[in-house]
Amino acid sequence: YTEVGSDRVSLKLGHFYTTVGYEGVPAPANFFYTHAYSYQFGQPFTHWGGLLTWRDGRNWEGHVGLVNGWNTLVGRTNNVNLLTGLKYTADSGLWWSSFALVSGQEQNNPARLPGATGTDGNRTRYSFLVGLTPGGLA
Repeated sequence: YTEVGSDRVSLKLGHFYTTVGYEGVPAPANFFYTHAYSYQFGQPFTHWGGLLTWRDGRNWEGHVGLVNGWNTLVGRTNNVNLLTGLKYTADSGLWWSSFALVSGQEQNNPARLPGATGTDGNRTRYSFLVGLTPGGLA
């Protein structure tokens, strides 16, 4: 991907990691060494599209973007999905909270498994997280 902007506002275009969920693809983003079962089957890993991010000082960060579904560059069907989120970090740096969402038309059988219908439907995934940072931000 490519990203342009400043400390306050930036635009990311291309193939990038999702902002939804607690676990991420890069190992340093994860608390545990192993992944939860839901990570494999219940959330996107990456997106293709654009993401606009803005930061309001130290406390607030938000993003909104349009992406081509979950883990898809070119699929049997290409559907625009909304990717959005908001994060608040306390002045003390001792805790933060975030909400992120991806929603749009998605294939219900991308692997083309036999016996499963191949229709599209709305799929929405969201995460609401609260994090504690003992000692504050470094």
